[in-house]
Amino acid sequence: MTQDFSAIGLMSGTSMDGIDAVLTKFHSNGEDETLSHTFTPYPKPLRKMLFEKLKTFQISLEEYGELHHFVGEVFAKAAISCQKQAKQKRKPHQADVIGSHGQTIFHNPGKKVSLQIGSAQAIAKATGITTASNFRMADIY
Repeated sequence: MTQDFSAIGLMSGTSMDGIDAVLTKFHSNGEDETLSHTFTPYPKPLRKMLFEKLKTFQISLEEYGELHHFVGEVFAKAAISCQKQAKQKRKPHQADVIGSHGQTIFHNPGKKVSLQIGSAQAIAKATGITTASNFRMADIY
């Protein structure tokens, strides 16, 4: 690596309670520095919707699209909150990239199927930061 860069990592778990975010600066000398880390709870209506719709895996494409966008918006808020915390800690830093795992809603690696929601486009639009996502697929191929 020839220059420093920073990244925000976003992750949620199977409990579907919210998003963990970390802002890390990667130095060209190989060292890294955690600038901030936050937890952003899912809004209660979103959490209820996730559990309701995913209980039976009976979800329309329209509902899937709505959840995908809604989760992306909450992930964007988590990224913004993480950067604000760094600023409050007097470590202001604009991330160069965001990596978002998304919220896993179905996973069957034996059949090479894994679905994550949380629109990377919604995150990028809200934050102005290039966002990469859908990493789980690389785990099952």
